[in-house]
Amino acid sequence: MSNMAKKYEIALAEATCYEDWYDAALALDQIEGGEKWREVAESPDYDYKLLASRTKLLSQLRRRKDVDRLIFRLREELHGNLGNMANPALYQHSRIGTKKLITNYIDEVCASLNLLCDSDVQALPPMRKRIFLKRAARSFGRSALLLSGGASLGLFHIGVLRELEAQGILPRVITGSSAGSIVAGILCTHTNEEWERLMQRDDWRFEWAQLVKLTDLTGSRGLLDQKVLQRCIEQNMPDMTFLEAYQHTNRILNISVSPADSHQFPRLLNYLTAPNVLIRRAALASAAIPAVFPPGFIKVSANGSTYEEMHVDGGATREVFLVPTQFMASKADRKLGFNPIRRAYIIRNGRVTPEKQAVKVSALSIGPRSISTLMKEQGIGDLYELYELCRVNGINYNLAYIPGSFNATSAGGFDPTYMTALYNEGFRIGRSGAWKKKPPSFE
Repeated sequence: MSNMAKKYEIALAEATCYEDWYDAALALDQIEGGEKWREVAESPDYDYKLLASRTKLLSQLRRRKDVDRLIFRLREELHGNLGNMANPALYQHSRIGTKKLITNYIDEVCASLNLLCDSDVQALPPMRKRIFLKRAARSFGRSALLLSGGASLGLFHIGVLRELEAQGILPRVITGSSAGSIVAGILCTHTNEEWERLMQRDDWRFEWAQLVKLTDLTGSRGLLDQKVLQRCIEQNMPDMTFLEAYQHTNRILNISVSPADSHQFPRLLNYLTAPNVLIRRAALASAAIPAVFPPGFIKVSANGSTYEEMHVDGGATREVFLVPTQFMASKADRKLGFNPIRRAYIIRNGRVTPEKQAVKVSALSIGPRSISTLMKEQGIGDLYELYELCRVNGINYNLAYIPGSFNATSAGGFDPTYMTALYNEGFRIGRSGAWKKKPPSFE
């Protein structure tokens, strides 16, 4: 690596805003050949001739304002994987994007849709226009953001989310597990304006853990007092059901929970599968770490009767959840009749590198450290499983996690200085746009 390339590698790692990161990434692309690769349309990884012809045709129709033919073309031909342009191989060569032909096609589609949206078109009265635009949105695909667990490291999530929202690129589909379910619940019960006001607060309350009294330990169902966790959720999250939150914010919240019965499958709760479930109750159940917090109970109806299902930490089965492992995009696309672009943004709320810690030769020291290591490795394993799932199904994979270079240390369970540093690190990564395209050690 040349000295100039090393200089920009350092600038990339130390960027504090997206603009600085982009400038360094662009310079590296120019040095390493990524910029030239983007300029050349030809590639065996996609049908560049098809894409070029569609771009040219849409541009001609838009400039002539031939709305009738434009409607026909967009209605019949628009989908997010035209000519295999969503092929993951096309997103591995450049740090700042893919082939410029693909970018030009997407820009032309957006310009054409904006023209139709803003024009009075006889063939598209308001109701039909709304249906047309909704179908176009489904055809073109949607991004999802996955938030892992991580206990008090949840402030890392919030730092990333705030900058994604500031850049206008925060996905509408949010999935959370354990601590991630609390952060996802807070986000998805607030509109953009309410979220920004929330971010300006100086009295953030994120204390979620307190040991039960020794006198209550034998009768308690967990080591930590669930009332503290419940109070944390209530202080930051309005009392809404999944359906009410969707109607209020237009965000699609998904929370994973794990039934305490080992013979049942994990559940994914959202406004379609559990419209009347309170998000506070779902987040409390998803964050119920086995033996640490008491289990959470969610009311369900079946065969005319109401029951309470017992659930524990959603991370007990999956640290991050996207779709069932048996999901096959090809089968779904055949039923849909089109091939949408799919993107997954995964925030791993923790480190992926080894963390040194002296452990005493005693069961009380070895046990908790072993469980912590097991949970961490399970979470890292989920990142590899998700990568393979994305690769097989043509989903664009993007990953962020707490870097090994983050060396702040905590003086206690909820050290404000440490949590502020954690938030700032997440904010820096979100602002820089430095998403990893592969899991650890695959880079």
